[in-house]
This record gives sequence, structure tokens and C-alpha cells, in this order.
Amino acid sequence: AVAVAFALAVVHPEAGNLGGGGYLLVRMADGRAKLIDYGARAPMAAKEGIFPTPQDAQVGYKSIAVPGAPAGMAMAHQLYGKLPWKTVLEPARRLAKDGFPASQRMELILKLQVPVMKPYADSARIFLHGADQPLKQGEIVKQPELATTIARLQKHGGREFYEGETARRIAADMAANGGFVTAADLKDYKAIARDPLTTTYRGFPILTSA
Repeated sequence: AVAVAFALAVVHPEAGNLGGGGYLLVRMADGRAKLIDYGARAPMAAKEGIFPTPQDAQVGYKSIAVPGAPAGMAMAHQLYGKLPWKTVLEPARRLAKDGFPASQRMELILKLQVPVMKPYADSARIFLHGADQPLKQGEIVKQPELATTIARLQKHGGREFYEGETARRIAADMAANGGFVTAADLKDYKAIARDPLTTTYRGFPILTSA
């Protein structure tokens, strides 16, 4: 599951990425279950009225919360993983470095996202041919910077994202572009292992998040 999550961060970024968050429900063969909460969290500077327009809350540096995915995946691996952490992340690193062919779905989604992505130089460079022309199905997508980030996580563990060079790069970029996430926000982030909510439906047990 952790390997797939990191691979999706490379090949299917709108569904899974290092900048997001979520929940992972683990159910063991004996019925025991745990919920790993790695939801993205608002930075400490967040307060009522910080978004002048609804658009500011959805797009751009001010809309960014503290990512939880790296912490959640690291916790899942620590608690339940068997393969070495470096081995689990290697397929994702290789996909980012060597590239993969863009899917038809990626082409269609990029066409819809051109207005959102083209103001950001790196997004435009990787996905829009440097301007406003989205990748087409079959074109090779390479993301060397993402490969380097994953390599740092391989070497230093999941906390590297929150306390290492990656954290410093995130904090500096946020500060330079008016974002709210700081180095302190990143360092303070922790994934949480919770007991899942339990209920029943027509006699069937249900395990879920809040």
C-alpha cells in the first residue's frame, strides 16, 4: 500500500501525491484494526478571513495546508511494513527519474487544468511543455526534482519531509510566495494512529474514519 501510494504520487498526481493527506484503515486477519490519520492540517497562521476570495482558498500558495501523506506512509510502514523503506520507495523514485508515458486520462485532466497550472513555472514546465500546451497521451513524463525528493526520503526517512532539506525548501518557497506554511508547521506535524469508528449496517460491521 505504501509503495502504491508513492507511485501514485508520480503517475497519478491528482489522486495521490506527497502534498496531500488522508486516512489509511488497516484491518488485520484476526479482526484488529487501526486507522492512521494523516489528514492535511491548517498552518498556525490560518485564521478567519485570511482568504479575500473563494479562489484564494482553492488555488495558490495561500491555499496550501501542511501535507500529511509522507508522515502517514512512514507510520504505516513503521507499524506494518516488512520490506525495507528504501525498497518500498524505489519504484516511485525510478518512475519519476526515468519517466512514464502519459495516459489518456492525464491528457484530458491537464487540458482542464491549464488555467490553474500555467501561472506556476514548474507545473508548466513539467506538464504543459513550458507554456500552455498539455502533455498528450504517450508522451514521456519525467520529474527529476520529485525523484530527488523521494531519494532524500529513502535515505533519511519520512521525517526528512518535515525537518530536513525538503522541509527547508518548502518553507523557503512558501515564504517567497506568500504562503502560510512555515518550518514550524512542518516540524509540528505528526500522523496519528487512532481506533476506527465502528458501527453496523444490516448486521454487517463498519469500520470508518471520522
